Amino acid sequence: VQRRRARIMYMRSKDLTMHRISLLHPGIYEATRGSVEELQAWLDASFVEKTDAPLLLWAGQAWGAYINTAKDDMVAVADLPYAKVLVERSIELDPDYYHAAGYLFMGVATASEMAADLDVAKAYFVKALDSTERRALMTQVSMARYYAVQVGNRALFDELIAEVLDAGDVLPEARLANRMARERAELYTAYADQLF
Repeated sequence: VQRRRARIMYMRSKDLTMHRISLLHPGIYEATRGSVEELQAWLDASFVEKTDAPLLLWAGQAWGAYINTAKDDMVAVADLPYAKVLVERSIELDPDYYHAAGYLFMGVATASEMAADLDVAKAYFVKALDSTERRALMTQVSMARYYAVQVGNRALFDELIAEVLDAGDVLPEARLANRMARERAELYTAYADQLF
């Protein structure tokens, strides 16, 4: 029930952000009906300002979150490259926006793909860690869950989770997100043996 509700809300979020894009840059719907390369070219031509980065990030995040709740729908899963292209353009315009959330998204999305390139995923996580000076704790939690588990590195998993649990109020402007990261770290600690 909760997954179904989340799926509806993420689709609503995607629809709203895409509508907002269409108001500023008509052509987004046509661009997303073409190939990924065509969408990328359209984004490169249409979005050239640093201030464009937030809208692209949230559109890609919403689309990716919807896909994550719809993994039983292969049509939805096939759209992941489109969501990634939106976030990639956001990163190009402002890599540090919202505590490097674009790099974090790309790390999780890349690690979650079938036949994932885990070296590329790791590079995204490292960029997010470096950009935030390791103060945006959801990065460590996500790297532990989506990278360390995938490569079977329990020591790295434990190290990243411990870093989150031991951290104080390291990023006041992201206090809520960091609190959520700690709660998730506690959950992953409880189920660590099942993850490995």
